[in-house]
Amino acid sequence: MKKNKLVGAKIALIIGVLIAVSSSINNNGGNGANFAMGNIMIFGSLAYMARRKQQVASSTKWRVTEILSIVWVLYLTVMGVISGGWYQSPLSLLITPLWVWIAYCVALFGGKGKKGENSVIVEGEKQNNLEK
Repeated sequence: MKKNKLVGAKIALIIGVLIAVSSSINNNGGNGANFAMGNIMIFGSLAYMARRKQQVASSTKWRVTEILSIVWVLYLTVMGVISGGWYQSPLSLLITPLWVWIAYCVALFGGKGKKGENSVIVEGEKQNNLEK
């Protein structure tokens, strides 16, 4: 049975780190939107991974990570809207947060999925966790 490795969330995390680092290294100015987009991707993927990990086994560490990540993404999104930065950089401050919120809502409301290939929890793994 194949385990879900959260590959998409890990790729989003790596891309977010690269965007945040590259925007902080560039000294031309005007990179605040890109830095915010990198942070939104980083913390959005962390929230998604934490939500998926919570479905397998509840943990205080993942619950705190999920809550802090969602609060930070919400803060960056609201600050982007308040500052009007989403007019100048819609990809950074409008589309990326929308993508993060949709992915998080799928993880939150999607539940554990159907039994079979789309399932987050493999049935044998679930039984092994109960036996331990």
